[in-house]
Amino acid sequence: MITKAMSNGNQTRSIDMSKLNSTPKSTKTKTKKTPIATPKSSENTVAALSMEIIFGYNSADLTEAAKEQIRPVGEALASGKLQNLSFIVEGHTDAIGGQAYNKTLSEERAASVKSFLVSSFNIAPTHIQIIGKGKSDLLDPSNPASEVNRRVRIIATK
Repeated sequence: MITKAMSNGNQTRSIDMSKLNSTPKSTKTKTKKTPIATPKSSENTVAALSMEIIFGYNSADLTEAAKEQIRPVGEALASGKLQNLSFIVEGHTDAIGGQAYNKTLSEERAASVKSFLVSSFNIAPTHIQIIGKGKSDLLDPSNPASEVNRRVRIIATK
């Protein structure tokens, strides 16, 4: 902790190191990691699922936690009940970084999800299209840097 003190009319600073070995408190708020259904009003759209998939900073690699989140979706997509549908995987980013960079990163994130679904659940690659939305369509526009804006949206179409 940095404190300020006045000495002979001059302002000085000191560092309080008495709590150096204590555990720091996190100021980060936790967000609920459950998928959010977001239906579209298009005649070709059957259903959409928006998922908060956490990627490493500047990374399109799926974490083990992300794979576990996607696993039930992959099982559902591979089921016989959905075999007549095609899917669109939309990748999204937060608003940090340039437009072109975020567009590419969002495409890479969508491609990572598609690759995982194809390789892990034997889904035909032709049934999944990817789209990178970049920093457009933020989930939380009031907080453009928020981690909740980094998400993947899976849309089932006829």
